[in-house]
Amino acid sequence: MYTLAIDFGTSNSLVGAYCFGDDKTKPHRIEAMPLDPSAADPSLIRTLMYYPSDDICFYGTEALQEFVNNDM
Repeated sequence: MYTLAIDFGTSNSLVGAYCFGDDKTKPHRIEAMPLDPSAADPSLIRTLMYYPSDDICFYGTEALQEFVNNDM
């Protein structure tokens, strides 16, 4: 079982998961969830969304790359 916490930051966002262990073989732990596979640190996602059209959405590092490559 997990409890999630979301930090929507101005520049970066993060999702943390509190993972419940069984207290005998698995301890309780906190993990940052990987959200942005294109980022140097996949657990941090740039707080960006880019919609080049109504049916396409990019987020995080990919949003910035697509915007710079296609619209600037």
